[in-house]
Amino acid sequence: ALGAVLVALSVVPFGRGPLVSGRVTAPWSFRAGTAAATTSNWGSGVVFALVPPALAAVRGLSVLETGMVLVAFSAPFALGGAVSGPAVRRFGGVRTCAGASLVQAAGLAGLGLAGIDAPAGVVVAALAVAGFGNGVVYSAATSLALADVATADAGEASGVLTMWRLLGLTVGVAISSLVVDGLTDRAFGQVEGIDGAVLLAAAVTAAGALVAVRRPVTSAG
Repeated sequence: ALGAVLVALSVVPFGRGPLVSGRVTAPWSFRAGTAAATTSNWGSGVVFALVPPALAAVRGLSVLETGMVLVAFSAPFALGGAVSGPAVRRFGGVRTCAGASLVQAAGLAGLGLAGIDAPAGVVVAALAVAGFGNGVVYSAATSLALADVATADAGEASGVLTMWRLLGLTVGVAISSLVVDGLTDRAFGQVEGIDGAVLLAAAVTAAGALVAVRRPVTSAG
């Protein structure tokens, strides 16, 4: 499905040309912001889709208790969104996206290395760090992606950005679920399975930071 979408966007003509104008995808700022948004959503998708059932199964938490633990991710996410604008204005879109992606990756790596069965304080702290980074990069990536897009193309660019965000989340959850199942089937326990998926999410999120800084974007920082 992902391959079909890529072909449709870049090769298959719709009317007089491709579905998405080259004016939208040509700026490096758009590609860098979209990459950061996509990889960041991979990480957040794993937190929201795979961590809750793991908390219930491994730690024996109820639905309410699991939801309370996830507040440790969502509340810092909201705080990160609030400081994203000032951060972009001060440091630029590239540095903000890269730094926030690394912060999110660090939180995910901490959770994966400590384990879902680590002391509750460690789990909460790791989720808080990941949530804050995710909140910053979510808004900053939008600013970076649209920085060099003409006003007339902003709606089209926003639609493509949203599509990639959702692909990052859904593909990330799908692949991470396979990782959990694969590790569990190979004589590892459920703890190792979810920890491996979280570590993979950390690596993918960090990759978004590398893409964002690979080439400078003068207009967005």
